[in-house]
Amino acid sequence: MPDHKNSKKRGSDSSESDRTISTGMMLNKLKETHEIGSFIEENKDAFYGSTIRDHFDMLFKKYDISKKEAIERSNIERGYAYQILRGAKCAKRDKYIRLAVGMGLTLEDTQRMLTITQHGILYSKILRDAIIIYCISNHLDIMKLEWLLEEQHVNPLE
Repeated sequence: MPDHKNSKKRGSDSSESDRTISTGMMLNKLKETHEIGSFIEENKDAFYGSTIRDHFDMLFKKYDISKKEAIERSNIERGYAYQILRGAKCAKRDKYIRLAVGMGLTLEDTQRMLTITQHGILYSKILRDAIIIYCISNHLDIMKLEWLLEEQHVNPLE
């Protein structure tokens, strides 16, 4: 498991303007590279360098929602949720999905958060994920999401 609390990845001192290469372009360059060391050195400023805490702080500002309100809407135990948001706990995927719904994130921001937290993104061909995508895309709350999961006889959120 990654250490979300203290770890920063290469390039963490770079500014946002230094990271102008798209993910797709970087992936193409990586697939074509013959030497990983030189690839890393040449692209060090393009690697994601924020902490989980920084990422959540950015989302709270972007969505103009308080931590308290997001936690209440996500239906996660308060103390545990604050540990996740600080990066002190690496939670399971469902907790991050709960937070995404509680914060009212877009699907794009939810997928990015799942990627950054090193969890699989939502996949529309998996029934459970399709229901979650539907709820996120339609800004439904956690209670409605849980109800739809139960109605479709799929595993509930943990």
